[in-house]
Order: sequence, then C-alpha cells, then structure tokens
Amino acid sequence: MRVKYDEARPSVVRSDVSYIASNMDQRGSLVILEIEGKVASGYSTRDFNAIELRKLFTRAWVDIRLSLERQVGEGERSIRVFGGINEIIRQALRSKLGNDELVSVVMDIIERVRADDEEGALKTLENLVGVPLRVVSR
Repeated sequence: MRVKYDEARPSVVRSDVSYIASNMDQRGSLVILEIEGKVASGYSTRDFNAIELRKLFTRAWVDIRLSLERQVGEGERSIRVFGGINEIIRQALRSKLGNDELVSVVMDIIERVRADDEEGALKTLENLVGVPLRVVSR
C-alpha cells in the first residue's frame, strides 16, 4: 500500500498509519506500507520514525518504507529519510534470537554481503562462530 503526501505532518502520518493498522493488522499477514512525499514546513525528517510507526501493528509483519523529502530553501540540498526491509529483518531476527548483540552481528554480515564485501562478511562470521570458514592454501 502506498500513501503519498504533499505536506506530510507527523501527527497526520501517525493517524493514517494507525487507521491502516486497525484495518490490516492480522496475524500471519505481511503489510508493506510505502509513505512518500514532502515533509510539511516546520518539521524535520527526524520527526518521522518508522520504528514507532511499525509499533502500531502488533500482529502482522510490517515493512514501513519512508521516502520523505524535506522542503529546503534555495541553495540547500534536499534531505530524504528512508526506512525499510532492514528493520523487518532486524525485527524477525530479534524475535527468533532474542539477543540484540547477535542480531547486530547478523545485520552487519547482511550489509557486508549487500555491499559485495564477501571477505568482511566471512571474517565477521568466523569471529561469530569461532572457527575458520575458508580453506587457506599453502
């Protein structure tokens, strides 16, 4: 589901997401909610918190993707805020592993793989499991 705002205000976005949650929050379902547009004057992209919005859902797996752009003055760079699949992965791992430190290590490995840093991912994984995973040729 996609919701687009010409002038997004945190209270309005939260209210809209709350309404969506009240209608779509069902156990076993996956809700992908894309929130996009421009942030209303007087607000910052920091005022929009995907983690807090996600907490409005208690039964469904939720991926809230923020793509909001702060309105800027002349000569300033546009600032965007994003939230997405990383948080749903983190939430799933946290619920299964119950260990925030381990979740952070696994997320680091995922990010390294995503960035094509296979060497760094393997090194992090080796440190985690405590055994070498690569064959060293002599």
